[in-house]
Amino acid sequence: RDLHSFPTRRSSDLRRLARPVTLHAENGCYRLDVDKSLIDYGRFRTLVGQARAHARAEAHRDAASSAERALGLWRGRALDDLTSEPARAWRTRVLWDEWLPANVIHVEALLGLDEFGEALTRLDDLKADHDQDVTLAKLRLSALYGLSRYVEATAYYLGTRRSLLDEADEQAAENLREHHENLRQRSVPIETHSPDEPTVPRQLPHDIPEFVGRDDLLEALDVATRSSGTDSAGRVVVLDGMAGVGKTALAV
Repeated sequence: RDLHSFPTRRSSDLRRLARPVTLHAENGCYRLDVDKSLIDYGRFRTLVGQARAHARAEAHRDAASSAERALGLWRGRALDDLTSEPARAWRTRVLWDEWLPANVIHVEALLGLDEFGEALTRLDDLKADHDQDVTLAKLRLSALYGLSRYVEATAYYLGTRRSLLDEADEQAAENLREHHENLRQRSVPIETHSPDEPTVPRQLPHDIPEFVGRDDLLEALDVATRSSGTDSAGRVVVLDGMAGVGKTALAV
């Protein structure tokens, strides 16, 4: 009796809604058809679609904005009041297939904007529940390299790769290794010299203008380095002595 009288009792409430809805009788129950744009999940999917389209067009600012708005609609656990197996399966699917990819789009857009610190903050929020996700690990490496935190990036890479190998996920470990190598080659500067440009030592201290003593050794060095012999161009002079006696100062 209550089931049959439900449409009549609720018709006035439905008419007061800003947008029309339709109530259908189906399999002994009623289904309420609502404009999907009125439901957070529907709006979430629309915004993620927009973010993905902006990302393909390399419009990073628009992609970040759409993804952030979409994720802002995700408050708490979806269908939190439902404990059935279909509800649990739906939550798991949506988490991995829609919510996590939306976070990836957001972080990738932030990286595209060179907002590496903000990207890292977002990744920190995700790390607790998804610390073995190789896509998020690659994004974290990109953020760390973008911040020139090379030592931390290498340590994180080694630890994560070891964990993946411990889990026998060799494909993910190799994927992470290739990404890290690409980042390292692009990010760490390598000095090059033209063939005509002499290579200048970079690790010697400045000369000491008040250097005194060692006259006999200086004279021996002069003789060795000014030799006019045929082998003088390839000669190597070795200074030997206990630590702290001034070998480096003498060489400079």
